[in-house]
Amino acid sequence: MTIMPILAKNDVLSKIDAGESFNVRLRFINTQDYLCVVESNYSEDDRRRRVLTFPLGEEIERNTMLDWLLEPVRQQGQENAPAFVRLSSIKHPGEYLIAGTDDLTLDENRRKVYTWKETGTDFSEWGGPHDWLLLENQTPPEDQSASNSFIIRNKKFNEDLYVSKEQFELNPKYRAVYTWRQDIKIENSASEAPINAWEIIIQKENPSS
Repeated sequence: MTIMPILAKNDVLSKIDAGESFNVRLRFINTQDYLCVVESNYSEDDRRRRVLTFPLGEEIERNTMLDWLLEPVRQQGQENAPAFVRLSSIKHPGEYLIAGTDDLTLDENRRKVYTWKETGTDFSEWGGPHDWLLLENQTPPEDQSASNSFIIRNKKFNEDLYVSKEQFELNPKYRAVYTWRQDIKIENSASEAPINAWEIIIQKENPSS
């Protein structure tokens, strides 16, 4: 994979509106860490793989644990429909990003996110693969660092994806990732801003790699 120049929001949304699937990396604006899937030794169990963030500057260029396939989800019969997407791991094909059920939350505020290893699962009680919504993060024109940033919301639970201040308990170089279960401001976010936004960095295959 090679990293393409960061596209503007409208270009990203145009690709989604055209029904185009593409490889991306998701970078949390405040920390510059990347959303990643972990190896089996950090998995919750045989079905669920934890999703964390990986720090900037460590094995970034060729680390496929950071790479995701973004697929548009068509909303039948709706014009100008919101940008619903599915996100699946490139390193572990077919494992889709999901938000846990209510009985698998960390506490009353935080819901864990995973990729799911099994096929054929009924996700009706989960924040399943089809439930992720990209919302434009409205930033001031002078804030160029956030020119391509989106809030990633799980519409099933109406909760936003964010990076915690906490380090992952099994390996401190990672940060924990959750969705926030309350209507109030996220209390333990690694972002100092009131909005927890992600940059979408489009990847492309590099035949020479």
